[in-house]
Amino acid sequence: MDTANFRRTLAGICLITQPFLNLISVSISPQQSTNTSEQLAMIGAYPTRFLISSLLDLVWLLLLIPAVLGLLHLLRARGALLGHIGCGFALAGAVGAAAYRGVNLGQLQVAQSGLNQGQVLAAFGQASLGSVVVMLMSAIGLIVGYALLAAGLWRTRAAPRGASALIVAFLVVDIVGLAAGGNKGVLLVAHTLLLVGLSWIGVRILAMSDAQWRAQVGTQDRS
Repeated sequence: MDTANFRRTLAGICLITQPFLNLISVSISPQQSTNTSEQLAMIGAYPTRFLISSLLDLVWLLLLIPAVLGLLHLLRARGALLGHIGCGFALAGAVGAAAYRGVNLGQLQVAQSGLNQGQVLAAFGQASLGSVVVMLMSAIGLIVGYALLAAGLWRTRAAPRGASALIVAFLVVDIVGLAAGGNKGVLLVAHTLLLVGLSWIGVRILAMSDAQWRAQVGTQDRS
C-alpha cells in the first residue's frame, strides 16, 4: 500500500466530511442552555435529536484528528512551529469536547431515568471543577488550535488564503453566536464558513499528486 496516497486521501476526505457532520449536528441539535434546569428540560423534550447530535459530535471529533494532521503535514516544511502548536491545541480541544459529550450523554440518561427534578438538579445543578476544566479545555483548545493553524496556512500559503480567512471568520462568528446564548442561526452561519474553508483545503489536497503531497507542494494559490 502507498502510505502517502492513503494519508493524503484520508486527510482530504476528513477535511470535507468532518465540518459537514459538524454542521449537521448543529442544525439538528435542540437549543442548548447554560442553565441546568433548562438544559435538562430540553434533553427530556428532544431526547432523540439530542442523542443523534451528540453521537455526530463524537464522530466529527474523531475525524478531526486526521484532518488536523493533514493540515500539519501542509505546514511541516515552512510553518512547523505554528503547525505543531496549533495541532496540539486542536487535539487537546477535541479530547475535551469528546469528554464533554460524554457528560451530555450522561445527562440524557439521567433525564430519562424518571428521577424527579430536585434529584436531577442535585446531581447536575452545580458545575464541578472537572466539568469546568473539560469545558475550558474544549473551547480554548479548538479556538486556539484553529486560529494557529489558519495563521500558519495564511503565512506560508500552504493552502489558499481565502480558506484560511474563512476559518478565522468561522471563529469570530462562532464566538459571537456562543456569546449570544448559543444563537442557532449565527452558529449555523459560523459552521457553514468552516465547512467551505476546510472543504476548499480538502479538495486541494485530493487534487494533489502523491509526489506533491510528499514535498508539501500542491496546486496552492500564490496570489
